Parts: sequence; structure tokens; C-alpha cells
Amino acid sequence: MRICLISYEFPPFVYGGAGTYAKNIAEKLADRGNELYVLAFGGTKGNYDHKNIICHRLGNSGLPRPLWIPSYWLALHRSFERIEKRTGGFDVVVGNGFSELSLPKRHNAPPRITVMHQSAKRVIELVRPSLLERIQNFSNEMGIAPLFDPLLVRRSDKIVAVSNFVKQSLVEDLKVSEGKIAVIHNGFNDFYKEMGEKEYLEARRRYAHDEKGIILFVGRINDRRKGLADLLKAFSLVRDQIGSKLLVAGSGDQTDMKAYIRSMGLEEDVNLLGKVTDEELHTLYTICDLYVSSSFYESFGLTLVEAMSAKKPIIARDIGGISEVVSNDNGILLQDCSISGLAGALEEVMHNLNKYEQIGQRNREYALEKFSWTKAAGMMERLAIGLVECHER
Repeated sequence: MRICLISYEFPPFVYGGAGTYAKNIAEKLADRGNELYVLAFGGTKGNYDHKNIICHRLGNSGLPRPLWIPSYWLALHRSFERIEKRTGGFDVVVGNGFSELSLPKRHNAPPRITVMHQSAKRVIELVRPSLLERIQNFSNEMGIAPLFDPLLVRRSDKIVAVSNFVKQSLVEDLKVSEGKIAVIHNGFNDFYKEMGEKEYLEARRRYAHDEKGIILFVGRINDRRKGLADLLKAFSLVRDQIGSKLLVAGSGDQTDMKAYIRSMGLEEDVNLLGKVTDEELHTLYTICDLYVSSSFYESFGLTLVEAMSAKKPIIARDIGGISEVVSNDNGILLQDCSISGLAGALEEVMHNLNKYEQIGQRNREYALEKFSWTKAAGMMERLAIGLVECHER
């Protein structure tokens, strides 16, 4: 099949889960012999370095960042038909989130699938961002997306939800019929890294003294949905009891978070690493004793699966689609989502590491069995084939 994937985020412009999704689903669909034409943001010319993938870069990265996505939408609107004709036509169009916003529904157009990572209306209700935050994040689900989700749904022939939680949210919030939505769980990048004892100890010592445990958090640090402030509060309550270092890996402006850490006197115990490379992330997942998700909104919880693939026990709040990914068999799934509940879970795991290390060992097998980008791509391909066959009748 000739598949057009419309995704604002695509390597090297990847900032979150949508970009990770686009990269992996495109590569696995291409590995199945499909021709992938990716329409992504960025000024970089040339093909993406993967067999069967051609990437067209749209928009102007030379503009101020708030104008990047409007420039992408404008270029998509102007260029889509030209690219389609040049390639000989597409069998199906797949839109990643609201990347496809500026592409109108056309008569006799190929069938369209829209991948929905969340209900933007639900995000707004849970996070309750200020007007300033909505303006600052106007190009994502906390900004203008709630205004346009209904339009995307109407234009689409089929919706792919990344979890049953997202499906139910779309049914309730946008009145989408259940039959229009297919649930295809995300896969994950395998972050398991074999290390010899010497390499392992040297890697740990780069971040913490030998007597210290290591707790890992991965997520955008200035995204309130990730609940980092809650984790820091919980950590401060038990840091003397658990004797651990908290490592925070993720992009975003660190100014406010550094001030917050200083105000609690946690400078020696919390390390803000910023955005890290994949290789560094492999190392962090391998050397940590515990992975924590303190999010109060997650549609899926990709980092949890990554951590489990690295044989780590997890702590997560039971919100959104998290319970589709983990249970108490994988660590601690918190029903008590309070600061004290989170603090208690940290103390429980770090005081009983032998028990939870055994859970971590089992987590890898669980993650490999349940979640796979290859499996997700196969389901997407079958869905697309069914739409194409109906379209041709």
C-alpha cells in the first residue's frame, strides 16, 4: 500500500509521545513492505534514512517557534495535492493527532484514518490550564485542539485510539460512535541494556553514591500533567528514610523547577538532567532501582512500558489509561493519588528492593508479550486494507 502519514512531529523534530508514535509506526509499516510518504515539519531536505520511507518537510523552522505549526498547516494545505500527484496517489491517509487539521475533506479522496492520543476536551477539564497557559500552548491539546477535535472526527473515516480510555473519552466528549473507533495500543522502544558489573557500577556512580538508591522520572518537566511537583513533594517527605537520588530526564524550561527544588532544599538529592539522548535514556532505565510516573493524566503511559522492558518495578497513579498498561503485579498502582500516598509507595519499594527487583525481572516478559510496534503496525495495516477495500466498492 501507498500510505501518507501526516505528522507534525517526526525525527529529528520529536518533542513527545506523538513524535515517538509517528517514528515507530512509520518504520514498522515500511518494514511490512508499504510505501510511506511522511509529511512532517522542518526545513531539512532529503529522504528519511529508512527503507520505503520518503519524508517531505513542510513549514518554516526559521520562524519564531509559536509560528512553526501554523506554517506547517499552511504548507500542508498548499502542498498536499501536488505531493499526492507526484507520488501517483495514496491508498490511505493517516493523520497523527491534529497534524492534518488544514487538510479539507475532498470528494473521491483516499480514506482517512486519524490517530487520537487523547480527548483534548478531557485534558482541559482535568488540567484546568490558565488563559496564559492556553495561549502559550495554543498549538497543542491544551490550546486550540479542543476547538478542532470535532472537525477531525467528522473528516475521518476511522479513528484509532491508543487506549480504551481514549476511546471512551471520545465517545463521551465528542459523541463519536463506538463503531468508528478502533483501539490500537502503542508499542514501545526496548530500553533493556545488558551491562557487566563494572560498567553498571560506573554508570550508577555518575549519578549517585554507592549507598544511594536511584529513582527515575521521565517526562517534560514543565508539563503539569506529568505531576513532577507532586513527586518532588512526596520525595521530600521520605528522602531521609529512603536515602535515594531522584533523576529527572525530560525537556522543558528548568527555571521554575530549579527554584522549586531549592525552596525544598533538595538540590543534593534531585538531578535535573534535561533532554537526554536515547543512549543516555537506555543507561538511566538500566541503572535505576525504581521508575515512577506521577502523572495525573495519561492516555497510555509509554514510559512505563519502556521502564518495564528494562526490568524495573514501577509506581504509577491509577488514572486515565494507566490501568491498561500496569497493575499491582508490575509494582504499585496507586488508588490513593495524594502526595502522602505517593510518598508511602516510594518508601515501600525502596525499603523492599529485593521483592520489587523480582517484580521488575518479570516485567520485561510482560512488556514484550503485550506491547509491540510490530503488532500495532499490523493492526493499522489491516484496518487500512479494510477501508481501502470498502472505498473501492
